[in-house]
Amino acid sequence: MKTYDYYLYKSLYSIAECKELYEYCEKNKSDDLIDNHTSIKKVSTFIIESSKCEEKLESFFTNVYNTNKLYFGYDLFKEKPMGVNVNVYEKENNEYPYHLDGNEPGTMSDIKLTAILNISTEPYKGGDFHIFFGDDRKIVEINEPGTLLIFASSLYHRVSPVTEGRRVTISAWFEGPNFR
Repeated sequence: MKTYDYYLYKSLYSIAECKELYEYCEKNKSDDLIDNHTSIKKVSTFIIESSKCEEKLESFFTNVYNTNKLYFGYDLFKEKPMGVNVNVYEKENNEYPYHLDGNEPGTMSDIKLTAILNISTEPYKGGDFHIFFGDDRKIVEINEPGTLLIFASSLYHRVSPVTEGRRVTISAWFEGPNFR
């Protein structure tokens, strides 16, 4: 579905596959890779090396690269991201304030696309995904398990506080040569 500067795929993974993905990622988390954004976000995060989950996330990666080719047209590296983040929002660790995954618009940046896959297996309240398009703020509905969101990393976005339940997502950032 094409809307603004993002693509949304619903039901890319079933609830059973989401549960399996989370369990697999949790068992294979990396002790070597570090999340550099822990100072601004209020969410529990662990990282898994892409090479360890490539088969389980084949649809995830395939859809990101195909969507880029068909819609965004960024020059992306062929190599997959080094790792993917698993973000768990609940109780005290429940939000991610407005931020950019790439640099400010107009500056040199090699992070071009962000992809978020909702792997929550139970309903939750709150945890809405907000994204800015200039002066326009939009809530993108990604609360359904198995939903994949792909968007330009240069857009400000946030996750509102989770007020009930547990929201779990997988996030990855796709890089390419510096913008010219």
